Amino acid sequence: MRWVRNLEVIGEAVKGVPADVARFRAAGRRCQDSIGLSLDLRVFFGTMNRGVDEREKMQRRQYRSPPIEEAVCELRFLPNPEQDFAAPARFYEAIRNDYPAKPELQALPPSELTVEGKPAGFQVALRGQGGKILFSNGARTHLVGLASNLLSVHMLRPYPGWENFRPKIVQAIEAYVAAASPKGLSRIGFRYINKIEVGQENRPIAELLTIGPLTPEAISLDKATSFVRVEAAYPDRPARLAVTVASVEPSKPGGAAMLLDLEVSQEWPSEQPLPIAETMAAIDEFRVRERAAFEAYITNHARKIFDAD
Repeated sequence: MRWVRNLEVIGEAVKGVPADVARFRAAGRRCQDSIGLSLDLRVFFGTMNRGVDEREKMQRRQYRSPPIEEAVCELRFLPNPEQDFAAPARFYEAIRNDYPAKPELQALPPSELTVEGKPAGFQVALRGQGGKILFSNGARTHLVGLASNLLSVHMLRPYPGWENFRPKIVQAIEAYVAAASPKGLSRIGFRYINKIEVGQENRPIAELLTIGPLTPEAISLDKATSFVRVEAAYPDRPARLAVTVASVEPSKPGGAAMLLDLEVSQEWPSEQPLPIAETMAAIDEFRVRERAAFEAYITNHARKIFDAD
């Protein structure tokens, strides 16, 4: 299948990453595996703040009009057994200068499907996660989300680039670790939501993307909506790539638009969570994998639309 070949291409594109990750993790091991933000951990985050690996910068393709609608880095933490109800207030105090707008409450989608009862009268239910508090920079281009054991960092259009997104992630993690003292991470989800404006309604998806629904030539269709989702595991580490392609409302009448939603994620067991000191190394690697996936799933025609440098 075409998406399997794309995943092989993605795997080839990220070869060489483990060496960089090993370097970052070696730095992380020198950090104290302790609760709170120790001096060593500050030094570690300072190292991570100095920038993305120069090799990754050189390989990354730049676009004058990138299709990114939203970039999201979501982190789930393993909580400290000694729960501190003042942690959210301390977190907000640490970030409020950069996110001064009034906080908003956002409902989180259901996280668990449960089936109860016997076959003759079973019930299916979705278990909710409660709400998430969103802190905004005022213009709603930069946001931070906070919920129970969850932290998310968002960048919306116009996307300012990874060089600006990455420091925001580091800042939020530093503030969360200092406020909540988590034991480690149970999940990282790194997601880019792209909106590709087609320009005309009947242009084939294959002109823009290497993944998508195939319409038989024997069937004549003037207009159709589509939705495709693929999930696959990476062969070199227990991470997953989720790809969603769907038709969405265009920005201009008479046109058409496609959504290309890419998420690289990994989960860790509660008995062996990801150490805090290794968080940014994992995020940097997921960023490389997500960009490799994006380039694998778009065509040269799409690149012309994005106006590549």
